[in-house]
Amino acid sequence: MKESYDHLIKNGLVVGPRSIKKLDVAVLEGRVAKMASDVNPSSAKNVVDATGKYILPGLIDVHVHPVYVDTIEHCSVLGAFGGITTMIHYAYARPGMKLADTVKKFIDDGRKTSHTDFAIHGAMFDAENQIEDIPRCFKMGVTSFKMFMTYAKLKWMTDDYHLAKAMDVISQLGGLAMVHAEDGLSIDYLEDKYRDQPQKEVFLKVRPGVLEADASFRAISIAEVMNCPLYIVHVSARQALEPIKWARDRGRIVYTETCPQYLCLSDKDLQCSPHAWG
Repeated sequence: MKESYDHLIKNGLVVGPRSIKKLDVAVLEGRVAKMASDVNPSSAKNVVDATGKYILPGLIDVHVHPVYVDTIEHCSVLGAFGGITTMIHYAYARPGMKLADTVKKFIDDGRKTSHTDFAIHGAMFDAENQIEDIPRCFKMGVTSFKMFMTYAKLKWMTDDYHLAKAMDVISQLGGLAMVHAEDGLSIDYLEDKYRDQPQKEVFLKVRPGVLEADASFRAISIAEVMNCPLYIVHVSARQALEPIKWARDRGRIVYTETCPQYLCLSDKDLQCSPHAWG
């Protein structure tokens, strides 16, 4: 039977999990159908010469915010240009909003406008009144839910009672809890204490790494009691890695992520920058 493909990428350097090989990649109905060293060009409707170029798998961005100046459509376009073929967007349900209604709106928007594959995280700004919607979200295919352990003054913070309750519900349904881990009340005090001082001089005093580590440990502890997998988002401090490593060494399911600025910038950079705000 003669091979037939929609697309063929010839002579590229295919990046795999352990090596880079010169291979041809054949695509049929949107899926990789074959990778081999010499696929016949006549077998494909469209042939692309990738000589000297790297071919990487589509990336997955699990932390996307289409709620500020962007939209799901715009995020998908920007991501595609950077090789990101799947995005997981946060459906932010702010106080007074129904979580399930917000999730449904984001799913509908993604189906209409996204140029790439997408998924949705439920994000609760008002967990006390939104936890009851979690089972409805599962029925729509959404199984991961983010809560904030900070922003108390804004009334966005999830206290430990509702953190435990949410993790209990999520665990029983087979989902994943996510937290922004910082000690909200302590940070609110520090913000008030240093409010009148130049921001660049007190930025790290207001959000010290030890308060991120403490919140991470607290979230890990509650998740363990509720037997709930946990994802700690945008870790910014070295101290926070210690409880994460401790939990993982004990067999707990704890995922995490960081951001480029936390790896590349320091307080010294902030103090020396002529463009630093303050």
